Amino acid sequence: MKAFLNLNLYDENLVFFYRKIAGVRYSSSSWVAEIFDFDTKYKYKRKFLPAKKDYRHANKNASEGVLAEYILESGHIYEVKHSITKYKTERYFCTVSDNGDVIKLTEKEVIDWLKNT
Repeated sequence: MKAFLNLNLYDENLVFFYRKIAGVRYSSSSWVAEIFDFDTKYKYKRKFLPAKKDYRHANKNASEGVLAEYILESGHIYEVKHSITKYKTERYFCTVSDNGDVIKLTEKEVIDWLKNT
């Protein structure tokens, strides 16, 4: 089963500038990554998912109002960084149920899942 996850993006104008014009790595304010193994340096091996960005409600310089849509699939574990406001973020782990619901997980559940796969 698949599920859609919509996250707020802030300062997309800066992300575009640093990545495309200056050629510097610059992280988005929100992102989703699939976790598939342990990693000695970063704790988990992750693959960052591409987002479909929606600028319909963005302000004129795209610093607020941009949405990122991600497609998640059941049977996978994800780490999410969600910008709730411009200055407050939330990080959590999740998976998708067989009904298509996004279910938050504890880090212990993620570790157990990785050990058993």
